[in-house]
Amino acid sequence: MLHERENADWEPVILQTIATQRKGVEPLIQEISRHKTYLKGSDKWSQKRQERNWKRLQSMIQGLISEKVKEYMQSDPNIEQRIANVRDGQLDPFTVAHDMVDGILGVK
Repeated sequence: MLHERENADWEPVILQTIATQRKGVEPLIQEISRHKTYLKGSDKWSQKRQERNWKRLQSMIQGLISEKVKEYMQSDPNIEQRIANVRDGQLDPFTVAHDMVDGILGVK
């Protein structure tokens, strides 16, 4: 809600636009530019950039880890049996997960 917004010092403008008729587009572009200027002048631009970059880094790391897990599981000839043993309760998932991570990281 507007009254709960984070940027109490920024007052958003309500604009009517009809993009297919190009009505109100120019004022919208001007307001977007004005908001960008506000963000850059208030340190919020830098904060948002840092947050976005951190989220991007986390996402990239997660993707790379997922790929490494897939590669490891495809290269481990015993993985299917170990998974079956976890399902049957013969091995606990904690131990198998740690063994897999150790194998991926080359620890042991």
